[in-house]
Amino acid sequence: MEKPPRVEYELSELGKTLIPVLKAMYDWGNQIAPPEQRGIWDPIVK
Repeated sequence: MEKPPRVEYELSELGKTLIPVLKAMYDWGNQIAPPEQRGIWDPIVK
């Protein structure tokens, strides 16, 4: 038995409906960020 026990999480179907909103916020942030800070965080869902 692992200590602490391993737990895997995943988005619910309702949570997945937020992906387009989060992607839009990411894209907006990249548009207004200084060039040296653009794309620092690479989202899993593109």
